Amino acid sequence: MSQIEVKIQTNDKQLISGYIPRYMISALNTIYQGIHLTYIELTVENIQFNSSHIFRGSSL
Repeated sequence: MSQIEVKIQTNDKQLISGYIPRYMISALNTIYQGIHLTYIELTVENIQFNSSHIFRGSSL
């Protein structure tokens, strides 16, 4: 059985301004594009994006 956990560390003000300080994803017993993963943990920091596109309904 696969398990996936996603954590987004931000607050409303940061998110509205287009900033996510930390994004974490972990997966247990997962198959991704034919690769069998017992456990994986990924962390991304200092994500910046143009938040005005989201509020207008445009794609990122």
